Amino acid sequence: MFLQTLLQNTLEQFSIALIAYLSWAVAMPAAWMSVIPLAAMTFAIGRILFFAGYKKGAPSRALGFTLTFYPSVLMLLGVSCRLGWNLMS
Repeated sequence: MFLQTLLQNTLEQFSIALIAYLSWAVAMPAAWMSVIPLAAMTFAIGRILFFAGYKKGAPSRALGFTLTFYPSVLMLLGVSCRLGWNLMS
């Protein structure tokens, strides 16, 4: 059950990250493409930390979750702002 929970959470986070990375690749200028590998590295580090701290409770896995989730959210926010700006101009 423990491993299934970790895999399910990773699948959910990966789905969000994949949407963010693809959206970023389509909507943002070429000069900003280096953000994708940086976000992918934080995702991998975050997953490792999340796995390592999972059995110790929520405070121990918080950093891993943060490194996994927030770069994707910031990328989606950046894409949304860019598309909104393009629609207004």
